[in-house]
Amino acid sequence: ITNWDTTKKTGATYTIFVNREEPTTEAPTTEAPTTEEPTTEAPTTEAPTTTQPAPETLAVNVNTGVSEHVTDMPKVFALDGEATKTVNVGDTFTLTWKLDSDAKAVESLQWIFNYDATKLELVNAEMPQITSGAEINDTVAGVVKANASNIYGYAVDADNAFINLTFKALASGTVDTTMTLDEFALVPVEEPTTEAPTTVEPTTEAPTTEPVEPTTVAPTTVEPTTVAPTTVAPTTVAPTTKKSTSDSATKDSSNSSNGTVKTGSASMAVIILLVLVSATAAIYFARRRDKE
Repeated sequence: ITNWDTTKKTGATYTIFVNREEPTTEAPTTEAPTTEEPTTEAPTTEAPTTTQPAPETLAVNVNTGVSEHVTDMPKVFALDGEATKTVNVGDTFTLTWKLDSDAKAVESLQWIFNYDATKLELVNAEMPQITSGAEINDTVAGVVKANASNIYGYAVDADNAFINLTFKALASGTVDTTMTLDEFALVPVEEPTTEAPTTVEPTTEAPTTEPVEPTTVAPTTVEPTTVAPTTVAPTTVAPTTKKSTSDSATKDSSNSSNGTVKTGSASMAVIILLVLVSATAAIYFARRRDKE
């Protein structure tokens, strides 16, 4: 049904199509043309992302020790850095040991380094502080040996490298290494002994003054003893005169027996002695009588 006027309710017409469909014609709708500016976008160029595989690494464990054969124990013999070092396969790296000791002059030494030759390759080995008189042997794979003897005068600098070993990592995983200071001796150094002078403080003692009491000895008076004089009749002895000549004196002197003086009889000597004593006593008492 078309043309139907709903107000007047007229104008309705209908068309019956029998076995045929007529096309429906619709009035064309005219729309104002819209003008859109074309949008131009710069092309984005992205570099292709290539995922690199993670590098293979090798963990190097370093053990350091001192042998019981060491005659002079150093204060410090140690690896300079961490005991475990991680490196990439194909890279080179250096292990360094330092040494410090009480005395500085080294007489002789020997050290041994053991490692796995399938994972590490030795590139260089040196002892920078000993420029001559030392030998390093690396002919056996997995072992580095060094020794030095009669190297008087080489001073050990604790701040610088004593041993340098450079390696190249060959395979990933973990490798254990060992550094052993097998022999080490220092030049004996006699330190001068300086003794501080000992000062003895003078000791002053106060003089001790003790009064000395005078000792008084009472005088002793001895009463004089009076002895009555004894009067002895004098005896007259005729002198004997003997003529001596030089011949007789010579004869007597030559015939003397050990200088013994010949005397007369004993009674004559006693008589003469009594006479002399009596005469002396008489003279003594006579003088005292005269004084009184």
